[in-house]
Amino acid sequence: MRRAALAAAAVLCVLLPAAPAGAAPGDIPGTPTEYYSAGSADTQPIHPSAGGWSVVANDDTPMRLRRALPVFVPPRPLFPVLTEAVPGTGWVAAYHGPGGRAPGERLRVESYRQGPVGHYTVQFIDGGTEVLPDSAFTVGVEKARWLADLRHVRLTRGRRVTVTVTGGAAESVSVLRFDPARPTSAVQNWNDALHNEYIGKAEPDHVTTFSFTADVDGVYGLLFRRLGYYADTAEVTLSTS
Repeated sequence: MRRAALAAAAVLCVLLPAAPAGAAPGDIPGTPTEYYSAGSADTQPIHPSAGGWSVVANDDTPMRLRRALPVFVPPRPLFPVLTEAVPGTGWVAAYHGPGGRAPGERLRVESYRQGPVGHYTVQFIDGGTEVLPDSAFTVGVEKARWLADLRHVRLTRGRRVTVTVTGGAAESVSVLRFDPARPTSAVQNWNDALHNEYIGKAEPDHVTTFSFTADVDGVYGLLFRRLGYYADTAEVTLSTS
């Protein structure tokens, strides 16, 4: 996995970025959108409403996921950090549903620029398209920029899933699962995923195959991260036993 060193950024001020054309002020769009920042960090709200997994992905700049509602600790309110992106991975995820985060909960995303003048690109995926445990589908966007793509698959404990990815568009695949016995698993980064498969730079006909076993009943997230600025698409096949 690309492990580019990311400089630590102190939060000197928090500003809402100017929204680019076509994006609602302050909200993170569902398509990759570039923002320019005058401060050391920008905060933007997200409103997960679809249920299941939601993901915020960026272009590998530092990022934190916080509660939108403050906890009042004198002398000032605090917004607890729920998780933060692992350097070199560029994503954070949350599960909204029974036992997890409350459906419709408002969250805040902090994106940190680096240097005196900076910009970052960010994308919010509100719930994944559900696929069957034995199915084939396409991820990514042909001839357009994308940072991440997400699929939901419902699995029962003990079911083994084999994932085959054909094409060089996806740099990595992460398997997200919420364990009701561990409420903290409702927010995740790369280190929390059930499985991470790093594909890296690959040719268009490259084939990657890996397997994982479901350890709880529930909705699993398959998170595909893009490779390069314009990454095209990849074909994915799931088979179970």
